[in-house]
Amino acid sequence: MREAAGSGGVNRIVDVDAGANVTLVQELAAEAAQWVTYAIGPTAAPAFPLAPLIRKNVQFRGLYLSGLPADVRREAQLGVQRWLARTPDAIHTVDSRFALRDTAQAHRAVEAKTKVGTVVVMCDTTGD
Repeated sequence: MREAAGSGGVNRIVDVDAGANVTLVQELAAEAAQWVTYAIGPTAAPAFPLAPLIRKNVQFRGLYLSGLPADVRREAQLGVQRWLARTPDAIHTVDSRFALRDTAQAHRAVEAKTKVGTVVVMCDTTGD
């Protein structure tokens, strides 16, 4: 990853675990980089080394997906659907799939913290 960032660093970072990746972001971010994250990982209040990020003028934006307006979430969902339709092999490892009627079981699978990959709830009309 460090080789890919080059000597100038990375200008834009989209992150899914700010708590786990803050040190890496601090190291790889270019001057005035933009860092967007929508998850912090299992630690509710991770330590952030603010001085190195401020000295690089890193712009940080956190997104709480559930707090976004419904129309914004819907547009994001449609964008992901379009991307997956064009790139069907792009999704990472799927741990398990559940019918919509088994959503509670899907939640238990995620909460057990033993999954490897994504837990998918199938929202089709067949129920399979």
